[in-house]
Amino acid sequence: MTGRAPSHLGRTAAIGAGAGVASTVIMDVVMFALLSATGDPQYIIFSMIADATSATLDFLGISVAASITLGGILHYLIGLVLGVIFAVLVARVKILQDRSTAALSLIGLVYTEIMSFCLLIPAVIILNMSRSDTLEVFGIAVFLHALWGALLGLILVRLTAFVTYPRLD
Repeated sequence: MTGRAPSHLGRTAAIGAGAGVASTVIMDVVMFALLSATGDPQYIIFSMIADATSATLDFLGISVAASITLGGILHYLIGLVLGVIFAVLVARVKILQDRSTAALSLIGLVYTEIMSFCLLIPAVIILNMSRSDTLEVFGIAVFLHALWGALLGLILVRLTAFVTYPRLD
């Protein structure tokens, strides 16, 4: 653990939320361009998120209609939450601190790929996707989430440059 004051946890979380949402916006611009170029519907990812969520909640006895809007909201909420978790980890785990921009971007990339696989694997199972659809989803997801993770680390470094944390040493 680091010697940073716990009272700065809220500020760290806010920075992580901002970095997560900003990374999601940039990733989505790239995603929409890729999907448009391949002729796929631009909002197919949002539909997949909504369908997986709806099926999971239905299994639990909660009825929620799947919609592109639901998928989009959840997509951004996931980006926000994963950004907060990453920022707090970086702020609280000493070995992650004082890293270069490139190192933190790489750490963000690895963190994101691990977290995305934890979300994608159950979604693919819940949606009972074919092998070819699964490979396509994972191929796109690995690229986009690598971009998201690298951006998360980069943006986090840039935003935290404006914040000073008192040490408790």
